[in-house]
Amino acid sequence: MTEHDALRDQRKSSGLTQSELSRLSGVSVRTIRHIESGHVARPRHESVRRLFAVLGPPATRALSVDVLGPLVVRRGGVLPISSPQQRALAGLLALQPNRIVSHAETVDVLWGHTPPATHRELLYAIVSRLRRHLGDTAIETTGSGYRLNVEPDRVDLCRFAEQSARAQEGGDPQAFTEALGLWRGPVLADLPEALRRHPRALSLQQQRIETAVAFADRAFPGRAAAVLPWLAELAEIEPWHEELHARLILLLADTGRQADSIFAYQRIRDRLDRDLGLLPGPALKRAHESVLRQEVPRADDADRYGTGRW
Repeated sequence: MTEHDALRDQRKSSGLTQSELSRLSGVSVRTIRHIESGHVARPRHESVRRLFAVLGPPATRALSVDVLGPLVVRRGGVLPISSPQQRALAGLLALQPNRIVSHAETVDVLWGHTPPATHRELLYAIVSRLRRHLGDTAIETTGSGYRLNVEPDRVDLCRFAEQSARAQEGGDPQAFTEALGLWRGPVLADLPEALRRHPRALSLQQQRIETAVAFADRAFPGRAAAVLPWLAELAEIEPWHEELHARLILLLADTGRQADSIFAYQRIRDRLDRDLGLLPGPALKRAHESVLRQEVPRADDADRYGTGRW
């Protein structure tokens, strides 16, 4: 079976339209259509990776939940959970797998500070219906709240934490790539702000930045191309993060894109001034000066360019 046949068959068996798969994976509908029709003989590896990250292996019946991007829940295929409140509850529980999430936090996420008078009955109904999708034992009810029972290696945030720790400990470029490759977009990108701004979601995004920065610090000299796509994507999501943008400026210069590097500095300098009323900090200034002097960081520049000094 060819790659385009496998993609089409697996998408259909999961019950997803091309538009739904596009939303969940971050790959355009046009690209999906061209891959499935065979019009693209050699599709981009990153596009294929993102698509099958959503579709997953068709044979497994174990519950898996991905939150590093739009919410994806699978059990032998993507589960079509259409109810916004059921999706919100699944996302909240998946942010804290195998931990009890209190009734108070659940109510706050689903209804905010003004829950309806019948919120207890409504919550009971939402949990019951979500169990029908996930399986009877997936959501455990306790005296203080609810717990999602799922194997850690079936939750992408757990795999990311493990891969990130291994990458930063050993400095293996492949481990960095695998850790960052688990991300399809912001945490729970298709769910309400209460979940996107949840402390756990913000903590995961910070870990993503730290992983990308650590990868960048190990990319000097001459290996910037491997990390540059991750930094560029994150820089769009984090427009004021100075340490992140400082690495982007240096890596652009290291790949010979001097003009793009200078433009990247000017963009964040102007953005800091316009949006926050701030001047560039030490990290951005050092990066800009290094580019102007055409200095390329060396392996023994760890103290200067490492995370502890930026």
